[in-house]
Amino acid sequence: MRKIFGKKNKNFAEFLQKGEEMIEAGQFSEVLEFLHSLEPVDRYLGRQQVHFYTLQSRAHYYLGDYPKAHEMGEKAVHLSQNIKNCLEVIDALLNQAEILKFMERNNESLALLDIFSHKIEELKDISDKERKRRIGLSYIHRGGNQYYLGNTMKASENLQEGVRILEIWGKEGDKAYAFSSFGSFQMMIGESNNAFQFFTKSQEICARLDSPTVNFYQMNNFLVLGIIYGLKNESKKAKENIENSLFRAQKYNNPTFIMRALHHLAFIHEDNEEYTLALEKLNEALALAERIGGSRLIIDTSYLIFSAYFEMGDIENATRIFKQIEQSKHLNTNNKAIMVRYKFAKARLLSTSNRTRDLGAAQEIFKYLIQEEQFVRTDITISAILYLCIMLLDEFEKSKNEQVLDELTPLLNQLEEICSKERDFYVESLAKTFLLKAKVSLLYLDFTKSRQFFTKAQRIAEEYGLTNLAKAISNEHDNFLHTLSEWNQMKTENASISTRLEKIQLYDQIQSMKRKKPIKVPDYKPESPIMLLIMTQSGIPIYNKILNEEWKVNEELFSGFLSAFNSFSDEIFSQGLDRANFGKYTILMTRIPPFMICYVFEGQSYLVQQKFSHFNESLHGNEKLWKKLESSGRIGLVIQQDSNPALEKLVDHFLNNDLAKFQFSDEDRK
Repeated sequence: MRKIFGKKNKNFAEFLQKGEEMIEAGQFSEVLEFLHSLEPVDRYLGRQQVHFYTLQSRAHYYLGDYPKAHEMGEKAVHLSQNIKNCLEVIDALLNQAEILKFMERNNESLALLDIFSHKIEELKDISDKERKRRIGLSYIHRGGNQYYLGNTMKASENLQEGVRILEIWGKEGDKAYAFSSFGSFQMMIGESNNAFQFFTKSQEICARLDSPTVNFYQMNNFLVLGIIYGLKNESKKAKENIENSLFRAQKYNNPTFIMRALHHLAFIHEDNEEYTLALEKLNEALALAERIGGSRLIIDTSYLIFSAYFEMGDIENATRIFKQIEQSKHLNTNNKAIMVRYKFAKARLLSTSNRTRDLGAAQEIFKYLIQEEQFVRTDITISAILYLCIMLLDEFEKSKNEQVLDELTPLLNQLEEICSKERDFYVESLAKTFLLKAKVSLLYLDFTKSRQFFTKAQRIAEEYGLTNLAKAISNEHDNFLHTLSEWNQMKTENASISTRLEKIQLYDQIQSMKRKKPIKVPDYKPESPIMLLIMTQSGIPIYNKILNEEWKVNEELFSGFLSAFNSFSDEIFSQGLDRANFGKYTILMTRIPPFMICYVFEGQSYLVQQKFSHFNESLHGNEKLWKKLESSGRIGLVIQQDSNPALEKLVDHFLNNDLAKFQFSDEDRK
């Protein structure tokens, strides 16, 4: 040890460079032991002492010991005040600003970044590349601070500028950090598509570097990618990514990311209504948060425990946890991210009260949370809108004041706008929003608009592979068409709003969406086929297969359908609908110029729509068969049954529900 103390300052600088290399190699615990062997440091140059404490701070930071990282960083900053401006001073300020940002001491962090900006402009002994690299990092730190202070616009501007600078001047690790930071911001404000792209770019760099120093960014990337996959209902990928984050956090003993991973594993258990397992994960996370003294992490975890109790209906324990949050010294009222969660929790509790004053206060908080100029948190905004809808229905139930319900449509329009913006990640909520709008349209007896919303909801669910949801929506649409006569009677008699509300079960639908419960999928029963018809666009039948004895012997049914055909086709094609109603029967139509293909049946529509679509594609895809149809259409020739074996074979497969097995031969395709 004496031998080391006797070294000259030049040698000490070499030791510090060795410390830098050890950090780059991920030897975080080892570098702390090595630096300890160099003490005491007061005999060395001031800039070397600053460098020494900054290295210690960084090592503790990577190990997740943020209080110790802050303590060492504070020493470096304090020493820098008494020495000439130099690169070590610049780096000490930048390092401590990052740590303060992570500890949610955002105003202090911004104050250090102001000092940094002043000093780096004065510093002459630095290359243009290194200057711009550090300025880029300072923009990333600023953006993170401003987001948590609620300055979303400034946060976006600074983060974008940081990404722009570091893409040009930054090291590869800097770029990974910038992309990860900007991805986190994009995720928090609801821009999940952009977030996914930036996390992917960050992960590509991390994989290429394969360095322990980028593990911090990888933990964050895996974690938020898990959240994104969860929003996309890809639960397997969500769990894999979160467990990847947890593995890395445990490997380097990083308590912050251990807690965050535990939070999101708890969410997965909650989605499966495994509340006991969820609470176990959350209580484990809370114990860890309290041990390291992380204010935001303590509040965040406490809030999640509150939410788990609330969702399982244990209001007593939810209230107990909320009071602990309210009285906690860790509740930072200057942190808007924390306060949004706090206000949302308070409003949820107030909404369970029987007192008018409490209910009014809950409504005011929910309205505050959905204002665009407030701190952006998409999941809370969506939930607040749904809570307001529920409270409006409750208020109507008590007061019978119909004007209360006038607020539903603007709220659902706002919900549609939010979910449309994030279509890939809130697509289930978007489809369910159109289902709600369909039901609200029924409430006001606007049947055309209701059918359009049913159709749109189902198409969105199908487009994104949400099969069970699409089936459920299709069944709701069928139920409306089958009870259309009852709805017309209610319209004629001007039935009360209460009667209509009871029929559409709007309250249950919103509750199901608020609690993120899947819609129940109806049992499927094969349809009863009535008729398959191919017509020219002018309405001349060229192929007709009647499949129901009632229609075969009752010419009035067939002629009545033909006379109504034009109005059905106009209604479907002009209004963007996917089905029509003819008495107790359902009609599907597809326009493939120069024909319209029609299928009449009795029963549920969803699976029929799938095979009808397949039938039309197969029919149009057979060049030889399609040319024969076109030839018949031009001269108005009716195709007799059994006169075209290829067409009959295709129709038989369609009617027997095994169209997927149908293959055209090479001869058929010529």
